[in-house]
Amino acid sequence: MCLPGQPPADPVTAVPVTAADAAAMAQAGLAFLAHADAASMPAAAQADCLRALERIESLHTAARATVLAAFMTGGGCQDDGQGSARAWLRWQTRVTNGAAAGAVGWARRLTAHLAVGDALAAGEISASWAREICGWTARLPADKQADADAILLAAAVGGAELADLAGLAEEIQRRCTGPDTDADGGDGFADRWLRLDLTLHGAGRVEGDLTPQCAAALRAVLEALGKKAGPEDVRSKGQRDHDALEEACRLLLRHAADVLSGPAGLAAFLRTSLLDGAAASISLPLDTGKSSEEIPAHLRRAVILRDRHCAFPGCRQRPAACQVHHIRPRSKGGTTKLTNLLLLCALPSPHRRAPLGLGHHLAPRRHHHRDQPRRPAHPAQPRPPSPRRLTRGGLPVVLRARNAQADSAVGSSRAASSSRAASSSRAAGSSRAAGASRVAGSACLTGSAGLAASVPKSRTSC
Repeated sequence: MCLPGQPPADPVTAVPVTAADAAAMAQAGLAFLAHADAASMPAAAQADCLRALERIESLHTAARATVLAAFMTGGGCQDDGQGSARAWLRWQTRVTNGAAAGAVGWARRLTAHLAVGDALAAGEISASWAREICGWTARLPADKQADADAILLAAAVGGAELADLAGLAEEIQRRCTGPDTDADGGDGFADRWLRLDLTLHGAGRVEGDLTPQCAAALRAVLEALGKKAGPEDVRSKGQRDHDALEEACRLLLRHAADVLSGPAGLAAFLRTSLLDGAAASISLPLDTGKSSEEIPAHLRRAVILRDRHCAFPGCRQRPAACQVHHIRPRSKGGTTKLTNLLLLCALPSPHRRAPLGLGHHLAPRRHHHRDQPRRPAHPAQPRPPSPRRLTRGGLPVVLRARNAQADSAVGSSRAASSSRAASSSRAAGSSRAAGASRVAGSACLTGSAGLAASVPKSRTSC
């Protein structure tokens, strides 16, 4: 192959010997055309070049499908550590996922339609028409596909247009399958597909095959929302269709949000399926969506209503002695939601370290939420009320409580004195001390110091 500007070599002598030679010659020829001065060519030469390039595209499609099919059959992608031919193509040829899927699709398509592959290899049909023919005949029974391919290819080579080929394929399908034996009802439901490929900055490209019902629905949406907004609307037809599809998606999402939220929405239905009783009617979120520092109060109440006691198997500790814990710790990505929370004892026990028999490891103590006060193992003695609050008789409540404690001590000492002499002496001492406390309490009201002097004494004796 000659370089640009050099006279072409004799086509008879330019015959490749190996596949590598053929690929190098094809690459060199295309490189010559890519760097040629196309503007200086006459229109007839440009037309001949375009027709030749389309035939080269057909040859390229057939050659790539043949080599890729053999590569897939021999397991060449596994030798390079790839699980599929698509992944290998993305890695080695640096193509997009859609392009890799298209190449694999051609390899499988031409393996099932050998006559179409031969027509592509001969340059008799374009790649786009070959794909349409394969799509039509693939809906036929397996024993009828080869004959249908031959009929459609002969018509295409004879000069039939694509619309004529579509009508012929429909007639073949009607005669081969019949109205009652069509697997997909003749609507292409089994062949439906859609692919969205994301490109730079989140932009996308859509391609696929739609059923007649889906195509009609999409066409109605585009016609309804893709009309011109007025004489100042300078958007093209494609831009208006794009904006119409975007607006339809926005409307769908808006209505979906209305369906999901609210008392009658899907979220409320899911909440009521998790809880019953009073918690089922509380319109509050049961999933914060993240790992929060504190468990919301409504979530704690929901966990208590659901578990009713310690969730450890066999433990019936009441909720007042329990804390709400994460099943999956926050340090390991656990979120604060109802299904990731449970009630466990706050007392020292192996409950927090046990897997609950379900394989869920609970959060250690350092991951507990701090919004819950730790309850003591034994309830503390109630604090006496403020001495400033007086009863009708004028005696402070704190002194009245101490008098009751003194009377109780006296009774205990009398009962103990009948059984033990030593206990009797100690109880008597306790009764005398209690009596002194009672006298001191009376003096608090009548002495010169008054109530202000007695209050500190009563607090200190506590």
